[in-house]
Amino acid sequence: MTVADVVPDPEVERASTPRAPWSMRVLAVVLDAALLATFTCLVAPGATPPDLWPGLSSSSPPDAAGGTTVAVVAAVAALLLLQGWTGASPGKRALGVVVVDTATGRPVGFWRTLLRQVLHLLDAILLLGYLRPLWHPERRTFADSIVRTDVVVASWPPAWRRVPVSVHRGARTVAVALCVLGVVGSFPMSSGGAATAVDQPCVVLSGPPGTTARVRLDAYRSWESRLGVRREVPLEPAPWTVSWEPGAGAGWDVGDVLVRTTVTTTDASGATDVRRGTTPNSVGDTGQHLGEVARGSTSSTGDVTIDSTVLVDGDTVATCSASVRLSPADLHVPGP
Repeated sequence: MTVADVVPDPEVERASTPRAPWSMRVLAVVLDAALLATFTCLVAPGATPPDLWPGLSSSSPPDAAGGTTVAVVAAVAALLLLQGWTGASPGKRALGVVVVDTATGRPVGFWRTLLRQVLHLLDAILLLGYLRPLWHPERRTFADSIVRTDVVVASWPPAWRRVPVSVHRGARTVAVALCVLGVVGSFPMSSGGAATAVDQPCVVLSGPPGTTARVRLDAYRSWESRLGVRREVPLEPAPWTVSWEPGAGAGWDVGDVLVRTTVTTTDASGATDVRRGTTPNSVGDTGQHLGEVARGSTSSTGDVTIDSTVLVDGDTVATCSASVRLSPADLHVPGP
């Protein structure tokens, strides 16, 4: 191996290594966030990617069925380990910047890297810490100053020796490829479908002449395609809806109208689920007064009884009732 086959690293080079511009640091964050978001969406559809940079997004911890998946936790740990051991996450490696100890020019290890991420909470206060590199002489955030780190423009930590060119090129190529996949995967192709599970009359038990009511339940499904991989996105179940059509001269349009609805579901085991909803002054596209009740889950099937009452200025003016046998087949929405 010749001198040309390694990355030179004399002590003077470590001292003179330029600090990374603020724009490069921001772009590295964007690349890492895109990579983590794409990975999360592929392995945990419907989950929210974890936010490693507080204050820069509205993300919250993943909330997929079963909670934070092992794969997502492993991905976060991998990013922190890469930066702790080599000085760079994939985004930083692709751009040629590394995080090093201010005194030694070496990577700071996993625990200091983790502490640095936690201390970004300080940087998130009015975003002042994130903007601080724009005017700080050493281009440090508050987290950098506390943990004693610098972000410098270098292929590898300046204090390291003998990094073969082949290793450097391979690592850089892999990092760039991962970042490209992350960015491309951040723009999903979405599709969806819907089906009407229930649409039937609600028998009016009392009310002005000519008053009618209908019960309706729709089912929805949604899919996302990222990097050629299609995943179904969990959706909140659509609510039960009772639409009231008042008879001529009912006078519901001049008072404070409330629709109170109770949905009672009894499943095959005999377990009963009762849900109630009160909908104030909700009017449909064609003038119906609407009452809605949220469903418990997509598996809430069985014998269903819907009871609905219309109140105008606190007085009951109409009631209706309907019975439905809801099966999983009724809620099925074919895929695209």
